[in-house]
Amino acid sequence: MDILEKYKDILINELIKIYPNEDLSAISFEFPRDITHGDFSTNAALILSKKLKINPNEVYTNIEKFFEEPTWTFEYNNIPDLPKEELIDWVITQSGWPYLKIELPNCPYEEMLEEALSMYDAFQTHRTYGDNTKGWRSICIYGEAWNRTEYWETYEDNKGKQLEDIKFDWCPEVIEHCPITYKYFKDTYPENPGQRIRFMLLEPGGYIEPHNDRTEHYLGPINISLNMPEGCIFRMKDKGDVPMTDHSAFLVDIGNIHSVWNNSKEPRVHIISHGGFKPEVRELIYETVQKMLDK
Repeated sequence: MDILEKYKDILINELIKIYPNEDLSAISFEFPRDITHGDFSTNAALILSKKLKINPNEVYTNIEKFFEEPTWTFEYNNIPDLPKEELIDWVITQSGWPYLKIELPNCPYEEMLEEALSMYDAFQTHRTYGDNTKGWRSICIYGEAWNRTEYWETYEDNKGKQLEDIKFDWCPEVIEHCPITYKYFKDTYPENPGQRIRFMLLEPGGYIEPHNDRTEHYLGPINISLNMPEGCIFRMKDKGDVPMTDHSAFLVDIGNIHSVWNNSKEPRVHIISHGGFKPEVRELIYETVQKMLDK
């Protein structure tokens, strides 16, 4: 199933809720010939307006509410009054928050972007085993190998191995060309390397199909936005758009169904860090929550 079919299924399921007695089989869903006309094109409004004998604008409004506006406006409400460490644990594992912006001190966003783009031709196609994506590429800064960007169990030669059998380390092929990135993550970044730290690049016009990476819900990994071109959107089903900008960082709950598309003319480059929180990350979470409570 490709990204158009996935989004068509989402659209049809939403329209069934609004028009449960209508035959929706003639509805199409596609990329517009002119990208200035938006991300996707559908004849749903025309089909439904004829069936229901109503103005197509009314149907367009229902569709636009789903695709052009967040379907759920996230608010950080009902923060419990807990001791500091218990509050941090609650935020990470029990809050149900889809994302949390944190401020990474002394993060060299611009320099890391320049280093990543200097390795543009080395980026590997990411998720080649059946997921329908376009233009999603990656290289490891830290991991099993620079070109092994998937979870370690994905690889055939790791079948039967245990986690302790796998060696994770800084990837010399990458850090040789990215000394500022390497120094930041080795000396300053407030998280242990864990299993993978990766540059993630999404080509202009590229997309990542709606998916979730786990069934459990908690905040993590950390997604570091080196740039977020205008027209690039990170959307969570029922949670709206993650408000990423250039030079920002978010803890993201990837148990939620999410999708990214880059409707711009430049590559989007992020870093995703799957590591263990040091006390410094927990402190950043606490500072963020305190700022919320002070408003």
